[in-house]
Amino acid sequence: MTSQTFKISERDLSLLDYPARCAGSRVGAMKTTTQAVGDEGMGRVAAQLEESILSLFGGFPSLCGFTVQDRAGLPDGSSEILQGGLFLTDIGLFPAPGLEETRMICEEIRETLVQLIDERPEVRELLSGRTFARSLH
Repeated sequence: MTSQTFKISERDLSLLDYPARCAGSRVGAMKTTTQAVGDEGMGRVAAQLEESILSLFGGFPSLCGFTVQDRAGLPDGSSEILQGGLFLTDIGLFPAPGLEETRMICEEIRETLVQLIDERPEVRELLSGRTFARSLH
């Protein structure tokens, strides 16, 4: 068995270029965000982020993981075509769904993160450079 990572144009996955819209099972996070946060205010933000991420993994059983990078974290050569801000990259899905379902999952991840950034701008600190992955027990 192999997993498949879908590559969609990074321009299509820019968190800042996408308009924010309102968007069962328990899934464990690979590394809890709340453990890495010291102050109480950021702790609440981290808890809200973790809840949103767990909801994404719970809603999409085929979602294995994804990465959020800022422009500086993207490989050289692709930065010319990107606008500033955070970008959703390396979305792993298994079993591989069809193209339409893949796009729907990518859009839902993006919408969730954009909504969270709109509500709590400080969450950008916790998102940038992070990979979120499903943990299997």
